[in-house]
Amino acid sequence: MDPVRFEVLRHRLWSISAEAASTIKNISGSPIATEAHDFNTCIMSPSGDSVVMGPYVASLAIGQGLTVKHILARYAANPGFFPGDMFLCNDPYSGALHQNDVTLVAPVFHAEKLVAWTGATIHQVDVGGGSRGSQPGTRAR
Repeated sequence: MDPVRFEVLRHRLWSISAEAASTIKNISGSPIATEAHDFNTCIMSPSGDSVVMGPYVASLAIGQGLTVKHILARYAANPGFFPGDMFLCNDPYSGALHQNDVTLVAPVFHAEKLVAWTGATIHQVDVGGGSRGSQPGTRAR
């Protein structure tokens, strides 16, 4: 690929990821996204390697690639994945930094061939547990 085409493609992909992140920030009802910016988006290769990410928390975008690699290793053969599929994950052993980080990833197909993955991760204030904020070491008094 020539350098000009590469730069055009790279900037276009970055714009798509940044626009997705901006959309999450603008429409979210969660102050974690709208005020704290504790989220991010990512476009990944078919193998789950990060290609471009949004402008917010980088570790959340990189974790999406780990989630995709987990999906590929465990579910590619059975049951497989298809256009329209999405995977929701907050498992720290499958890519999330901790259980409060919820990731949604989706495969992108072109002419029935997997060409990329997209994803978004947002920190959630409370996902349940023995104390408020899902932090078992801090007990409400």
